Amino acid sequence: MAKAIDDLLKTVESDSEAKAFLEIALMEYLGNRNLKMRIEDGESVSGHEFRDPSRTLDPSNFVAGDEGGLEDEPYHQKPWRQWSSFERYAWLYDEASMTGVPELLTFCRDGLDDMVQTPPKIPQPGRPDGGLQPFLIRSLSGAMMRIYGQPLDDSVALLVSAALDLPEPLTREAIRPYLKGTGKISSGNR
Repeated sequence: MAKAIDDLLKTVESDSEAKAFLEIALMEYLGNRNLKMRIEDGESVSGHEFRDPSRTLDPSNFVAGDEGGLEDEPYHQKPWRQWSSFERYAWLYDEASMTGVPELLTFCRDGLDDMVQTPPKIPQPGRPDGGLQPFLIRSLSGAMMRIYGQPLDDSVALLVSAALDLPEPLTREAIRPYLKGTGKISSGNR
């Protein structure tokens, strides 16, 4: 078993996406348990909590000065937002103490399976950069338009150049072809 764990650790270290997922797996698992408990109790849960379940356990949700003890009413019978910090920590402690390695490994396996099954956001595997550069250009340009009302091509060029650590920075002229028409540009035109 120790050898299998060593092999698993080596495999995790060699895959940056898996490593990033596994570093937050415990909080994701406990966040999912929290959402499940709250939904079963009839509480409505916000969309941002569904997108990032670990946010429900963010320390900022445990208000300082709100150390009240367990109240007469069982805390699990009222909405999470009305629980005192003490009650939230008590729930978290109970869940963490009941979480075994097998449950956590099963959760990790399922999460990694989901990652593998999800199509990449950059669906251009034939390109040398996997399509990352056009993806970044279009995403950043879209964000600049939403935030500032203009494309800010020079800024996008600098940000993409820095993010990709390009030997020569992109120019405004290199950005514009990605944003016109269908947006297709061949690697020979770069």
